[in-house]
Amino acid sequence: MENRFWKKVNILGPDKCWEWTAALSATGYGKYGVTGDATRPAHRVSYKMHFGVDPGDLCVCHHCDNRKCVNPNHLFLGTRADNNRDAAKKGRSKSNLKGKTGAKNIKAKLTDAGALKIAELYKEGFPLTIIATTMDVSLATVSRIVYGKGWRHLNIDCERRNRSRDKTGRFASIQK
Repeated sequence: MENRFWKKVNILGPDKCWEWTAALSATGYGKYGVTGDATRPAHRVSYKMHFGVDPGDLCVCHHCDNRKCVNPNHLFLGTRADNNRDAAKKGRSKSNLKGKTGAKNIKAKLTDAGALKIAELYKEGFPLTIIATTMDVSLATVSRIVYGKGWRHLNIDCERRNRSRDKTGRFASIQK
């Protein structure tokens, strides 16, 4: 089991993050297949293999705040309350998201300039799906920007202009 596990890890120096290179959960943690379809969080498996202790109901927390990291030197046990305090202290808790809009929100994938670029592409007439693919964000993110539901602090005006086509009848390509 250990050999199979470590083949899925990019091991760097002892003090560096050892990132999980296989499947990730929806929340960004490594997923390790243990039996059949069952998976376990990779950082919890790493902790158990290294320290010989099943964390049970305790959280396996990261000193490094890297969800992909499975370096046992970066992991520690804590209660849910300990984990929440650690997240708040490091500015990662949900309470730290309140009032933080746009790029100031720790979950933001875009910069303010990226949101403005999305608005400009929309004004030029590019379809939302093409904008989302080009900018590497979800269709929902693009929609929220162009319809004024997200990134409102930028006061984006998204009045759409008619977009001209080239001689072949195709839309011009987007320049990122």
